[in-house]
Amino acid sequence: MKIQYCSDLHLEFEDNLNFLSNCPIKRVGDILIIAGDLVPFANLSKALYKSEIADLCKGFEKVFWLPGNHEYYLYTHHYESSRCEQPLKEVPNLYLVDNYSERIGNTQLILSTMWSHISKKNEKAIKYGMNDFRYITVLNPAKGGEIDSLEIADFNYFNKEAVRFLKKEVKKAAKAKQAGEIERILVATHYVPTKEHYPEIYADSPLNEAFAQDLTDFIVSNPIDYWIYGHHHFNQPDFKVGSTHLLTNQLGYVMRDEHEGFDWERWVEV
Repeated sequence: MKIQYCSDLHLEFEDNLNFLSNCPIKRVGDILIIAGDLVPFANLSKALYKSEIADLCKGFEKVFWLPGNHEYYLYTHHYESSRCEQPLKEVPNLYLVDNYSERIGNTQLILSTMWSHISKKNEKAIKYGMNDFRYITVLNPAKGGEIDSLEIADFNYFNKEAVRFLKKEVKKAAKAKQAGEIERILVATHYVPTKEHYPEIYADSPLNEAFAQDLTDFIVSNPIDYWIYGHHHFNQPDFKVGSTHLLTNQLGYVMRDEHEGFDWERWVEV
């Protein structure tokens, strides 16, 4: 079975829509994983985006869409700890998932937005340098159900819960792999899980903590076969951390020429 993957299609931008119209998806996989930043949830009710997403998902057995940060722009994050739902009745093979695990054949899929951890040192630069804190709202049940702007504490909470989920599910999958119940473990996150081979153009940026969390030691110490990621709009060539293949295939912002290196025909055999 082939798992095709991509991320950061950003259908909310006209240049990206035009690119996808001129270069439509090539279906080479049985399963498609969209690792975040497909389109903001606020746009899902519009016919244009329903049609684009339906075309994207056509022909796949299943499509797993895990949210990126941009999905929550002009939208409220309800502190959901996990989710698996079908967001569009017109697209029955599309599953919106977060902190979700599913076994397909001999492979365990572990899927999470993941977010990242922001330190006190970079808190101010990130809060005022990232649109997330202007365009995302949250509904925290612990605060009486009031809708507030996203804060660093919310961001870090989402990350803490996601990393806890990832570690728990990878541990379970590793035991299953050792017992011969599965052959492969594939993790997909929107956020970058390592600082290894991080793009040099972002070197020393105080915003890096809003894009990546260094889970290198965790990756090295576990039998994860593949880890798909997105978010920083840089198509770093595939590399390995320990025995794990790190893979990305990001469209990014076409108006900034970030789509160079994007390839519809990216897939892994599982």
